[in-house]
Amino acid sequence: MSVDLRKTLTDTGYIAIGIGVMGVQQANVRRRELRDRLAGTGSYLERQAREARSRLDAGRGRIGTQAQDLGTELRHRVEPLVEQVQGQLHVLPEQVSRLPEQLARAVEPVRSRVRERSGAAV
Repeated sequence: MSVDLRKTLTDTGYIAIGIGVMGVQQANVRRRELRDRLAGTGSYLERQAREARSRLDAGRGRIGTQAQDLGTELRHRVEPLVEQVQGQLHVLPEQVSRLPEQLARAVEPVRSRVRERSGAAV
């Protein structure tokens, strides 16, 4: 049994080239899989950002509406006191001195609601 050195080297070369080609193909497959996975991640993150932005806008709208409602309520509570003061500018000084207390009582329910909604001391 004689070993043909030339054939053995040729076969070895072909095997080495075949393994190299298979390695390049495998690297290309993994590169495509990774690219596709990353593309999916970007879409997911964009979708999450859009949803968060939408929730933020909705919350901002609700807060604005609540602030307007509280402002309207405050105006309805304070305006009668202002009219009372304007209509009675000739009242005695002791009656005028009670007006801040009356104003504070009128504003307190609104102040409490603001405190409840904001979770902070106002």
